[in-house]
Amino acid sequence: MMTRAAIADPDPVVVIESRALYLGTAMVDTSLPVESVGGARVHREGSDIAIISWGRMVNLVREAAERLAGEGIEATVVDLRWLNPLDEDAIVRAVEATGGKVMVVHEANLTGGFGAEIAARLADSHFHLLDGPVRRVALPDVRVPSSPVLSGALMPDVDQICTVAREVRAF
Repeated sequence: MMTRAAIADPDPVVVIESRALYLGTAMVDTSLPVESVGGARVHREGSDIAIISWGRMVNLVREAAERLAGEGIEATVVDLRWLNPLDEDAIVRAVEATGGKVMVVHEANLTGGFGAEIAARLADSHFHLLDGPVRRVALPDVRVPSSPVLSGALMPDVDQICTVAREVRAF
């Protein structure tokens, strides 16, 4: 759907895809109307914590949210889909709905990753909504090895996402 939106948009659009997503399969309904560029998608509504993500990490976040729900922790899962234009309204709605408990999950390095931009924007413009620091789950600040096994060992996983979510909720 995002590719169709990018093709239909009159402005230049860059779509960066994670190779890991190529392994998944799903039906694409081409009869649906073409979406416009921009806009987040909320995959799950919850009142305990907002987990913001995009790309490959969304599937892990959704799995973590299901596991957390089994523990009585209800997470709102926001898939940003587009980093520019950033759907700040969707982020703010999720923060408000969860009492200001927020974490961002992404597959870039912690330092300099886009998760830091989201945390900074929340701190700059919506600090009054936050109940604590915005926690980021990301790769450690190291070079990512080309070996799939080694790079996979660095990537955030469901267990790590759940651990940080529990910490944020308890803060």
